[in-house]
Amino acid sequence: MDYFSDENYAEEDDSGENNVGNGNSVRMQKTQTRRTHSNSRSEWGRKNNTARNPCWDDCPIQSLGSCSCQRSANERNTLPKSLGYVTQDEALFPLLTVEETLTYSSRLRLNAGCNENIDSIVRELLKDLGLEHIAGVRVGSGISGGEKRRLSIGVDLVHDPAVLLLDEPTSGLDSASALHVMSLLKSMALHQRKTIVPHKDDSDDNIVVACVSNQAVEYKKNILYCNSPFREVLILSQRFSSNVFRTKQLFAARTTQALLAGIVLGTIFIDAFGDDSKRKKAQNQIGFFAFSLTFLMSSTTEALPIFLQERRILMRETSRGAYRVSSYVIANTLVFLPFLFLVSLLYAGPVYWLVGLRRDVDGFLYFVLLVWMIVLASNAFVACFSALVPDFITGMSLIAGIMGSFFLFSGYFVSKDAIPKYWNFMQYLSLFKYPFECFMINEFGGEHGRSKCMESFEGECLIYGDRFLMQQGLKEPQKWNNLVMMLSFVLGYRFVGFLILWYKSYRSTN
Repeated sequence: MDYFSDENYAEEDDSGENNVGNGNSVRMQKTQTRRTHSNSRSEWGRKNNTARNPCWDDCPIQSLGSCSCQRSANERNTLPKSLGYVTQDEALFPLLTVEETLTYSSRLRLNAGCNENIDSIVRELLKDLGLEHIAGVRVGSGISGGEKRRLSIGVDLVHDPAVLLLDEPTSGLDSASALHVMSLLKSMALHQRKTIVPHKDDSDDNIVVACVSNQAVEYKKNILYCNSPFREVLILSQRFSSNVFRTKQLFAARTTQALLAGIVLGTIFIDAFGDDSKRKKAQNQIGFFAFSLTFLMSSTTEALPIFLQERRILMRETSRGAYRVSSYVIANTLVFLPFLFLVSLLYAGPVYWLVGLRRDVDGFLYFVLLVWMIVLASNAFVACFSALVPDFITGMSLIAGIMGSFFLFSGYFVSKDAIPKYWNFMQYLSLFKYPFECFMINEFGGEHGRSKCMESFEGECLIYGDRFLMQQGLKEPQKWNNLVMMLSFVLGYRFVGFLILWYKSYRSTN
């Protein structure tokens, strides 16, 4: 179906002649180009005596430097400086509702002074897009492909761009949905005086309005952000929290897993550290620390799919100047802080007392803090590699391999003295080494360790805690030094992840 045929779409230039966009040629006279410039959002509002939303004037428009549509080096038609770009594939959060998707996009693309107007903007946009009846429906369930495509268009209409570029807007849609989408675009072009530029990679289809598909687009950005970094972090934190709490595989499953693992592991190693326990053996105690560390490190990899999904949307939104990459990284980190602390508490609470670790509050609080730092470091590690890998399978393979090498150099399998010199650097990079030492120092160090018997035979103690730490080359102050090292891992992996995302966003933008 020819949605933008000569009948359906035509524009008059200043001389009164019709200029119709077709698949092979475009006639854009200089007078028409000048008129396109003058028909910006504010100019159109003045000419038609229509009240326009002041939010669109107060918010700095995305400055695009130069954006031209050209057929040759000698023929260039400059387009307006405010663009919206809708890609062929939708990048939407499946757990957000249709209304929430437009609301968060509005809050990010409009300035802080427009908070009271955002609801009215979203309601008007829902009405224009024909999505009012599904405003409360989640994107991932209950809406059709055509509705998703209209929602994707709406996400780039919240800041009211003068020019809307669309990459194959009807691709993958049935004829009815395609007609609905193209009718919407035609309505915007005629009634809202927007320049609509759909692109279809087929020269036989006559749907291009202002530029033909084989023309080169010169596109340079100089992004002006609409919100302060603090406000961006606040909005992104709220959106990410909604996604985390609604992801059953991450929130409900992760918290349940931590609680059950603490109980089950506690019953397996029950009273392994007790003073009068017959099960008290150094092998059992060190084995408990090693397995706890392995479980805590490996369990955070389930956040990888969420990071990958976020990255895809992040690249799209940052390329449009919706927010800074640094704001996303900070918001992501802040959201995981309380969530992973809850996970740490659910695991440490039952397991600490069941296995018979130090019966004092200081020891328990340090244990909880240590578990929290472990899951934070692991989460930062996964976030860093999720910015690097192309897909989930590659990410899981790479993360599992590196985690395995970290565990090998933790000091549990091979002592520090036995590691060859050319592999010596790996123990300092290992995420396992520092918390593993902290576990042992917390339990066997200090005054408590001098009377803490790790293993006995026929009523006689074979080795005390402080003596064991001396054999391992560990000292009491190291438990705080190691904790600082783990914090540096958290910050370091987050920073490296930021650099990778920033570079990818920079390439995407340019």
